[in-house]
Amino acid sequence: MKTIFAIICGIITISACKKTAGKVTYNADIKTIIKQNCVSCHGLADSRGEYRNYKTVKASIGIILFDINKGSMPYQKGKLPQEQIDLIQQWQTDGLLER
Repeated sequence: MKTIFAIICGIITISACKKTAGKVTYNADIKTIIKQNCVSCHGLADSRGEYRNYKTVKASIGIILFDINKGSMPYQKGKLPQEQIDLIQQWQTDGLLER
């Protein structure tokens, strides 16, 4: 009986892990892009928006995607590489996961 219970618990755990496997997350994929390209101007709470952490980036994802797709951000750095834009878009599609 204990063996069957252990097997069932293992299957449930593996299934739960597979749900998020391969999805883009803020900590693993997005944080570095934001830090390298946005925080120098958007690191403090002001009228330009604050993108210092997961919560503020998640709350602003619509305007972030609009600006980077338009090419107006990052300001005076040129357009982000398409791979990074696609990754941020995929993060939104995947549900804006933190981890």
